[in-house]
Amino acid sequence: MTSVFVPNGTVTIVDTGTALDEYGDPVSDGVPVVLGVPALWVERDQRTYDPVSGRTTIVEGYEVRLRPGTEVVEGQRVVLDQTGETGRVVRVRAPRMLGVARDVVVRLERVSR
Repeated sequence: MTSVFVPNGTVTIVDTGTALDEYGDPVSDGVPVVLGVPALWVERDQRTYDPVSGRTTIVEGYEVRLRPGTEVVEGQRVVLDQTGETGRVVRVRAPRMLGVARDVVVRLERVSR
């Protein structure tokens, strides 16, 4: 099967550990799960409305396309190898179409630049 995107870099998928920081957030143990995965990495900012403050905010993030069959789950971190930019996986879509594997589309929330 062939993929329909042209990669603009490679990424490393990193597992998060079970340890928690002082705020109760999971801390990455830094263990790479997969290295050098071809990827199409695009910045995608998302506007969200906070009903408590009554303000619209912008959540900085990325959309990454990976080859069909690439294993990635919510909560993992994805690092762009060329720049070190890092995002936390918040959504994974791997649509199927009559037995044809499609690209894995991953939505990331920016963790660092």
